[in-house]
Amino acid sequence: MKLKQALIYGFGKWHQKTIDFQDEGLTVFYGKNEAGKSTLRQFILYVLFNLPPKKVKSFIPKMGGTVGGRLMISDLRYGTVYIERDYNQNNGEARCYFDDGSEQSEEWLRHYLKGMDKNTFEAIFSFDLHDIQHIHTVGSKAIGDVLFGVGMTGSKQIYQLETKLEKELERLFKKQGRKPVLNEQFAHVKEMEQTLSLLKKEEQKYEGLKVEEQEVQDELHQLQDKRQTYMEKKDLLEKHHQASHLIFRYQQLKAERSSLPETLHFPEQGLERYYKLKEQEMPIRSEKEVVKQELQREESKKERVPSYDEECVEEITEWMDHKQEYDVNRARLEGLLDESGQEQERLANKIEELGIHLTFEDVLELSLPFYMEEEWQRIGHEKETLEEERARLEQELRLNHEEEEQLQRQRSRVKDQMLSEDDEAQLRTSVERAREKEWKKELEEEQSKNRRHMVHQQSKFANQIFLVGIFLSVSGAVGGWVLSEPFWFIFSAFLLVATWFLVRQLKQSSVNSPSIVPYHEEQLRAPNDNVWELERQLQEQDQKAQEVKRYEQSIQQCNMREIQIEEQLHTLKQRQERINQIIGEQTDHYPFLNQVSVSYWPKVYQRLSSVQIRQQEWLKKQEQIETLAERQKTIENQLFLFADRLQIEREGEIDSIWNNALEYINKVEEQKRDLHKLDERINDLRSQMNQLERKQLPIQEELLQLYEKADVSDSDSFIKQGEQARLVEQIEEELWQLKKQIDTIYMDQSTSSEAIHSTIDEPSLKRDLALATEDLENTEAEIERKRQQLADLRSNIQLLEKDERYSMKRHEVRLEKDKSKQIAKEWAVYKVAHTLLKQTKEMYQKERMPAVVEYCSHFFSILTRDTYLRVWLPGEEEMMRVERKDGVRFSVESLSQGTKEQLYVALRLALSQTIRDEHPLPFIIDDAFVNFDDERTYEILELLQQIAQDQQVILFTCSDTINQKITERKKIFL
Repeated sequence: MKLKQALIYGFGKWHQKTIDFQDEGLTVFYGKNEAGKSTLRQFILYVLFNLPPKKVKSFIPKMGGTVGGRLMISDLRYGTVYIERDYNQNNGEARCYFDDGSEQSEEWLRHYLKGMDKNTFEAIFSFDLHDIQHIHTVGSKAIGDVLFGVGMTGSKQIYQLETKLEKELERLFKKQGRKPVLNEQFAHVKEMEQTLSLLKKEEQKYEGLKVEEQEVQDELHQLQDKRQTYMEKKDLLEKHHQASHLIFRYQQLKAERSSLPETLHFPEQGLERYYKLKEQEMPIRSEKEVVKQELQREESKKERVPSYDEECVEEITEWMDHKQEYDVNRARLEGLLDESGQEQERLANKIEELGIHLTFEDVLELSLPFYMEEEWQRIGHEKETLEEERARLEQELRLNHEEEEQLQRQRSRVKDQMLSEDDEAQLRTSVERAREKEWKKELEEEQSKNRRHMVHQQSKFANQIFLVGIFLSVSGAVGGWVLSEPFWFIFSAFLLVATWFLVRQLKQSSVNSPSIVPYHEEQLRAPNDNVWELERQLQEQDQKAQEVKRYEQSIQQCNMREIQIEEQLHTLKQRQERINQIIGEQTDHYPFLNQVSVSYWPKVYQRLSSVQIRQQEWLKKQEQIETLAERQKTIENQLFLFADRLQIEREGEIDSIWNNALEYINKVEEQKRDLHKLDERINDLRSQMNQLERKQLPIQEELLQLYEKADVSDSDSFIKQGEQARLVEQIEEELWQLKKQIDTIYMDQSTSSEAIHSTIDEPSLKRDLALATEDLENTEAEIERKRQQLADLRSNIQLLEKDERYSMKRHEVRLEKDKSKQIAKEWAVYKVAHTLLKQTKEMYQKERMPAVVEYCSHFFSILTRDTYLRVWLPGEEEMMRVERKDGVRFSVESLSQGTKEQLYVALRLALSQTIRDEHPLPFIIDDAFVNFDDERTYEILELLQQIAQDQQVILFTCSDTINQKITERKKIFL
């Protein structure tokens, strides 16, 4: 069989595509990745063997259209055959068309392929890079299975049968298994027998169990005390571990603070104020220097001109400059005072709306760290969660009590309906007697049937003897008459008498034999009509006993659940006490929280934070008001001094003083009109100089004040001491924050202080914590085990007080043994069938395996250029081995990856050559030589070209090496 052409209707990326195959020799399809090579290979497999629906759906064309196509093949017997498969037609089955116009179904295709399915085809005639990398998993058993599947008609059914037999054998029995049915049944019967034996002894254990119950209770109390101790120890170690890095940092900062002076005299924000003043003073100094130089030049010129009252002109000019500034500042001051009063009133109202009895000043002084909101949210959420959890557990506990009471009522109801022990024993005795009578009846009926058969056989035998005797007597009489010998007449008469006597005896024994049957039939003819009713009652009694047992198990589960819920409630109570302690600490620090529910604390925080932000803005306005007021006061004082000096009227409002001064200036201006422009320039420069000096004077005074507060005399010392003060402030602030965090972790001032001054070793701490955790877990496990032991003891005591299981268990053991016998018979049947099938496979594989090994050795020798001469398959479960030309043998694992892949190719080629005559199918390879170097690639191409002379070989590749090696005539580009 050779592939000639593929017409693809639609399959993956291919749509309405026709692809021709080479008539002779090796056919190579070359294309880069994603060119559709693997899709074409899957299309060939789909047309020949079909694919699962789920896999077919992955090849539905993206642009729409049907999935399917046809293959044109050439066959020596049938000529040209077209195999067509359309997913949407004929239920996805293939149709085969011949040159003479005839048509066949998929059944003919399976017959033509001689039972070859897709898995077998891929195991022999097709492989890719993934398959070639698994040579280390190939053993003689795997190769033998492939050969057996190919060589046997209906191999799929044989594999299915073998698989089914193996599954049934494993399902029923394993030597070392537990889950198989027979293993479970044996274990179950053994367990039931042990239980039956134990039930006999349990009645003697009651007093011992009561004593043991008290001992276990005492041990449980001791373990619970021990657990509490371990919990406290673990909690302290966890806090140490949590706070270790904080404590280490605290101790570092403490040591660093100790190396600095205890007290430092330095003004608040001194460095910032210093640098700001220096920045303000620098342009004033530069400007003064410029004005001074200009004034000197102008004064040198003024010496040659008449002088004027320059001081008066300068003071008047300066005074007029302040007038505009004073008016602007006054208007701005009035607006700020208005806004400040209104804002303070609004904030006071907002604080009052909170209802927490805080004043405007209280909120202003209140400290609310940034992390406090999250802390209050966590506290509120945890408190709410604990309350919900407590309500849920209490509800579960109540429902558990109700369920237990209902189960106890149901158990009492069923027990009331059950028969007493004496009635039950009498009922079982009656059933056993009735069954015994039925067994006797069946035995007598079988004996009667055997007797009737024997009588029939005796009668038949007597008739045969009678016929033979008559025939011999007549023959003797005829012989005596023909021969005229009286002996034959006597012999005939004697034989006739003997025959009559023997027949009479046989018939007489057959007549006398059945006479005993009616007697026994009469004895057993009256069946027990009540046996079915008695068995039904007994079955109901067993069912009720089982029901009582189930109720008792459910009650025990309720008791265990109640213990678990109570334990959870106890743990929950401890958590609530812990959260209440935290809430108390918060209310001690913030007393106003006592008037607010915990769930509303975050909202209170948000509103207070909002108020504080607005208070900061209000404080900034207050600073602006104070600054403006101070500036206004300075201007007024200067104005009063100026008025006194110039003898200006000061009576009345400040505005009248300004007006009087303005009139004075006008008079002065009239007098100055005649002065030279040079005087104006000199006065202007002096005015500028005075103004600059006044601007510089407050700056220098503030700098001197800073130096005095810092107790230094120069700027360098001030900067050095400022840096030191800033470092101290940062360290103390961080120490305070660290102390607060450590106190929050320990929640105990004494423990926190002790931890801060102690030396914490991180590895030792982790080791102690791990040991404490392990001790606690061990104790918890021991408590749980003791609780389970106590529950088991109480359950056993209850069962011993009301135990009715022994008779039931004895009956169950007998039934389970009968069931074990039936399962064992079924397993024996499967075992025999599987053994016969396995022997058949081994015989067939021994016939085929030598040829596979021979071909594989030949091809492997060619591919490795006689480096390796033979291939061995030692045993069923062992891996392949190869022999080098010097006689040394190697396992597959010790070979290089390239040599392994060459061995896999040789094995696949050997399998195809072994069954090529029976299955002349094309050999398809999908990019399997990507990892081969150029030398190995040339070797495998030469071998494939040789094989292609007798068998069609199709190679899909993206290798440039193969592309260069193969001639254009033999290549098909995708």
